[in-house]
Amino acid sequence: MAKPEHIQIVKDTWADLIGHGPEIGREFYERLFQKHPEYKKLFKGDEKEQHRKLAFAITLIVTKLNKLDQIGEEVRSLAARHVKYGVKPEYFQPFIKILVETIAHVRADRWKPEYSTAWYEVMKTVGDAIAANIATFKAK
Repeated sequence: MAKPEHIQIVKDTWADLIGHGPEIGREFYERLFQKHPEYKKLFKGDEKEQHRKLAFAITLIVTKLNKLDQIGEEVRSLAARHVKYGVKPEYFQPFIKILVETIAHVRADRWKPEYSTAWYEVMKTVGDAIAANIATFKAK
């Protein structure tokens, strides 16, 4: 479970970042596909729409951070969609690492090392929950 101080940092920094959603999405996917070209096959459709979906998903997660123990249905829904896309549980670690690197880069002028720690820990909590549900869906 993410620490309350990490949750607060993520909420505070996302309030500053939310206006940069398209930029974060674009840069994130560029970095992801550069480091993991094999992931590109998982993403079909309009790239700009994918950028928007990423920002929307982050916003959804951030707005529910104080209720992480109560977002089971959202986690199951995300997991179910990711199973359909062919995502494997082990994909989440690189995804989270690159997401945090991207966010830090986009706001480098205001970023502090503790922000990266907080973002990583919070996203790892959510990513681990989604990955566990993906594993459950695949086991069925």
